[in-house]
Amino acid sequence: MEKSKTEKSFAVSKKRKALIFVEGAAIVAVFGWLFFGRIWAGLLMSPGIVLYYRKRIGSIRRRIMDSARDSYRESLLVFKSALFAGLSAENAWKSATQEMANLYGDDEYTVVCMKNACRRLNVNESMEDVINYFAAQMRIEEAMDFAEVFGYAKRSGGNLSKILAASADRLTEKIQTERNIRTLLAGKKLEQLIMIVIPPAICFYLKVFSPGYLDPLYESAAGTLIMAVCLAVYLGACEISGKIADIRV
Repeated sequence: MEKSKTEKSFAVSKKRKALIFVEGAAIVAVFGWLFFGRIWAGLLMSPGIVLYYRKRIGSIRRRIMDSARDSYRESLLVFKSALFAGLSAENAWKSATQEMANLYGDDEYTVVCMKNACRRLNVNESMEDVINYFAAQMRIEEAMDFAEVFGYAKRSGGNLSKILAASADRLTEKIQTERNIRTLLAGKKLEQLIMIVIPPAICFYLKVFSPGYLDPLYESAAGTLIMAVCLAVYLGACEISGKIADIRV
């Protein structure tokens, strides 16, 4: 039951997937009409539906993961504060879980994972196993790194609070850097979206308000080849601009 709840929080719903597939089919049909003058020409570009579907699902999952990283950063800060207050690692985790639930609500992804980990603490599992379980549920790199550091600190017998606080500081700094980069790129991504929309918008304008203007490109082999090359260049530019805007730390 616990596992299915966290998977539901992380996964893309079937309804959303179906809508994305329909959206991809519609876009391919429109591109067939704009670039080749025939909606059925989109059938020749049907593999594009699969590519669009994968990219959109990947984009949605990245947004979910980014949101999970942001809330995970907050959980580390709360956990560190509880450790500095003199609580044991176990009690600090329980305190952090309660505070995160108050901040984000019981159904937020990180809170659900933390509560599932708390249930394992309540049946006397070791803290190291609980942290590893939590990291496996979160499925983000920073949680895995923290679990490794926690295990090392526990086995080494050093100052657990100090080691964990230093690790939490480094991980939260990394997550905050990613958040700052996303904020700085938000304006550029809007510009990218505008540039992506402009070429199809020009074709649409010409087809609607200047009927017949593009017919020479639709009715000859040379014209079809030119439009195919234009479409390939356009899609390539979209892919490159997307990679440039997707900066990861």
